[in-house]
Parts: sequence; C-alpha cells; structure tokens
Amino acid sequence: MFRQTPLLHQFQSNIIFRQTPLLHQFHNEHQKITMNKKIKKYILVVIGIFLLGASSLLIHSFIQKKFGIYVHPQALPPPLPFHPTGTMENPSLLYPGDPTNDQILIGASHNVFVGKILAQTGNKETEIGPRTQYKVQVIDNIKGELKGVVTVDMLGGYDKDGKLVIVEEEDLLQDSPLLQPGFTYLFASRYNQQENWYTIIAHPNARKVVSKDSSLSIQALQSYSETDEKVKKFESIYPFEILDKADVANLNTRNNFKSLSADMKAAAQVRASEAKALPHEK
Repeated sequence: MFRQTPLLHQFQSNIIFRQTPLLHQFHNEHQKITMNKKIKKYILVVIGIFLLGASSLLIHSFIQKKFGIYVHPQALPPPLPFHPTGTMENPSLLYPGDPTNDQILIGASHNVFVGKILAQTGNKETEIGPRTQYKVQVIDNIKGELKGVVTVDMLGGYDKDGKLVIVEEEDLLQDSPLLQPGFTYLFASRYNQQENWYTIIAHPNARKVVSKDSSLSIQALQSYSETDEKVKKFESIYPFEILDKADVANLNTRNNFKSLSADMKAAAQVRASEAKALPHEK
C-alpha cells in the first residue's frame, strides 16, 4: 500500500497534467465557435437590412419609370419651422408655420375662396419644380373679395421630361394630384403680385374638392358650398385667424380680419356664427 501510493499519485498527476491542456483547448474552441455564430448572425442581419433597402429602391425606381410619378426632391418642404419671406415679390409657396392648424393656415393666406376650374392655362418650370396655372371662376369668398375669373397657381405638374411632380405623397390618394377642369374647390392661397396670380399653399389642408359636377351654375355652386363642412369651418375661424409673424413684419397681411371695415367685420362675424363651429384655439 505504501509502495502504491506514490505511483497512484503520480498516475493521477499525469492524467490531470495531460488532460488539462486538452480541456483548455476544447474550451477555447467552444468560445471560438460561439463567437463565430454570433458574427455570422450579425452579418446575416446586416445583409438582410441591405437587401430590404435595395428592394425598396428597386420598387421605387420601377414605379417612377412605369408610371412617371414621384416626389421631386427639390419640391419637398424644408424642415420645420419654416417662415415665408412675406414679400409681395416673393410670396411663400410652401409651409407657412403649421398648415395643419386652420387658424395659422388662414392667417398666412391672402385669399381663401371657392372657385371652379375652367381650364389649365399654363405650366412653368422653376428652381423648385414645375408649377401649373388655371383659369378659375370665383364662386364665393371667405377671406378677401375676389370677383369674376382669376388665375390660380399650384406647385406641382409635369416637368420637361413629362413626369408628374408632386409636393405631397398624399396627393396620390386624391382623384388627381392636379386640379381638374369642371371641379369646384376650396382654396387657401397667397397673392403673387409679380405674376398676378393666387398660389395655393402647398399642403393638403389648403385645398378641398367641393363639387365634381361641372354642370352646376354659379348660384347652385354657391348654395352647395354653403353646406360644405370645411367651408363652414374656415368661415367660423376667419375672425380668429393667427397671422404669420413674417407677414406682419413685412406689412403683407392682405385681407386680415383686423384690417376690415366695421361693416365687413360684422358680415364676417355673422357668417362665422351661422357656421356654428368654433375654432379649437383662441
């Protein structure tokens, strides 16, 4: 027993001594395999994201080439907040403040009115994309006193390559991204003295189809527009409009409610009361 103990100890020591490097090597190999699996997983995720992005670009390119419809990069509005210059020579074409707020939208507008499209009269290429002009019969006024036939301008149209350029992707959800002859619309616009036209503020909230019936007379359209919910809402908000600060600074607040005569203020207030709708803010 005494003789066996050292041998047994030596045998056990040899086993432990010989096995320890193998176990250590096995542990390292296991760590490498685990790490390689994680790296492969991350690589697959990155490749998946890349393929998804590439697919989106290909789909976008296909739609653009197939249908000729896209959002012109230069026609997109700049990051908010955006303040127009407010000058008559260079009126705002894009967002005046927050156009989703009706009080701000009407305050930044020079003329808010209902008009029937008689015909398209022009198409002009500019640095921010094409603009399209229309001959419009004035039906009713909410802000301002337009009469007869005026020229309405909108940002968007067909460029020199024949592709349709739009400002808002939401425009594609409408019957047509451009105005349609025979249709009657509600417009929130700004006057361009140099061109002598009324540019629609380039936001979906600044226009709405009131009627698609081209056979209706002016009197019938006037009666029809008086029942339109958005028309009534704009009428109720006009006395509470919020003017654009840049327009105030540049003395370019055309037809603002406070500048009206006493009789015109009273008439606007009557229409606001009859609309039976109050603005969300005061």
